[in-house]
Amino acid sequence: AEHHARALGPAPAAFPLWREAVALRGAVLAVAAGEPPPSGREALTYVASVLDGSGDPRRDALAEGLSTVAESDPIAFDRWTDDERAARLAAVDDLVDWLGGRVEARSTARLWAERGARVAAVVAALAALAWVARQTIFAPPDRARGATVTASSRDADSPDPSALVDGKHDPIGARTEREPRPSITIELARPISLDTLRIRNRTDGHFDEGLPFVVETATLHGPFVELARRTDSVGPGSWEIDGGQRAVAKIRIRLERVGYLALGDVEAFGKPR
Repeated sequence: AEHHARALGPAPAAFPLWREAVALRGAVLAVAAGEPPPSGREALTYVASVLDGSGDPRRDALAEGLSTVAESDPIAFDRWTDDERAARLAAVDDLVDWLGGRVEARSTARLWAERGARVAAVVAALAALAWVARQTIFAPPDRARGATVTASSRDADSPDPSALVDGKHDPIGARTEREPRPSITIELARPISLDTLRIRNRTDGHFDEGLPFVVETATLHGPFVELARRTDSVGPGSWEIDGGQRAVAKIRIRLERVGYLALGDVEAFGKPR
């Protein structure tokens, strides 16, 4: 009824349909309140009682819409002027929307399902926060954080090589100029027994231009010894290397050819020696 009434606009034939729409909304409200569904004029009377008890500041304007659909004179609609008919129609439209806002259209099962989904979402969010907190609190410290970084050269548009160990995971932490066998050396604050070395590649593209990566370590006074090398693509990800508890005070990453070396960052994990 409501759909067809809206389609007719301010035509007199629309008002009986609006009456039916208001009556149906009143019946739905009664059923929702646990009362028998009224029909016809009884439904309009029920709407009037709901409106009187609502305390809504728009009650008088909404009552005008109710009086319009409750009009018993069958030709009253024809006697109204166009402006009066449009004003009354707007009041009826507001009344129907107001009644619709007082009806919970969702079934009990759907309400429980939506409530369960919200609870599940909250539980999932709390679990994610707990996981992040656990990773943050109990994660092993990065022994390379804040270490001294020395590059064989520095590209003019690249950040200071110290960005390689600042933990911020920038697209590029350090980049050398193009040269024979470029290298980057990290001197730890104190020697460690290296458990894991994590090298994050640049993430701005050109991922494989630094291949092959050669990784070497040294003690405080010893020579550099190769730990690992990488000839296949790392992509924009990271390369984790098992340190085998090797005594490490310095880490050097180099390229065994003419080219440039660009990395995202470096992290080292292990116990102090």
